[in-house]
Amino acid sequence: MSSQRTAPSPAPRQIAEANALGHADIGWTTDTTGYRGTATGMTVQKAVKRALDALRPGEIIQLRIGSLDGQGPVLDAEALPHIIDAVRTHGYTITDLRDLLAG
Repeated sequence: MSSQRTAPSPAPRQIAEANALGHADIGWTTDTTGYRGTATGMTVQKAVKRALDALRPGEIIQLRIGSLDGQGPVLDAEALPHIIDAVRTHGYTITDLRDLLAG
């Protein structure tokens, strides 16, 4: 059983408002939770594992720049090269959402 959470779905009216402004409503499918930092027991390896445990076509990984307390290592930044390598090793292609939406 996975402890992964998905982003909450906004109401249809909120989506329509975002679309009317030229934006798209895009939710993430998994969060590395690297922002929690080492003080909470999070590690680079755990962040990578969370991303890869949810790996499937169309996955959108939420990563953050920084940590809760603004101190210590930025685990998501350290995890990112490992995630990219593993995603590619599994045969997936990484796509920029801007390119996907423009296509």
